[in-house]
Amino acid sequence: MPLPGGLGGARIQGRSGRQVVPDLAGQVGYFLCTGQGRDYLVRLPNVAFANLSSHDLADMMNFVVFTLGGASVPPGGRPYTPDEIAALRAQPLRVADLHLYRDQVVRGVVRACPAARGLHEYDTAQAARER
Repeated sequence: MPLPGGLGGARIQGRSGRQVVPDLAGQVGYFLCTGQGRDYLVRLPNVAFANLSSHDLADMMNFVVFTLGGASVPPGGRPYTPDEIAALRAQPLRVADLHLYRDQVVRGVVRACPAARGLHEYDTAQAARER
């Protein structure tokens, strides 16, 4: 699935320094295991405020979740629609402690999809840095 502006392909792999920024590759699809996890991905400030139309952002989120997420997408996972993106963007996260909120979301995702337990690596590293 191509990204807006011709981005994508081999240049975007979804890998990061796991302890600083969560990996997307092989994991981001797990967020679709719960409604709260699905919404969380779009409501993140850096996503919700992206300088893209809701149509282009839906394309990007579907690339991220279904291409980078790969096998982590649960059975029945459905693509984002532009209307859904627009509604979620109207409610961006403004949580003072975004890390704590993410931890709560991830705990729900792991309860729904136990294979997603690797998502906690970032949260564990973040908590250690904050001590």
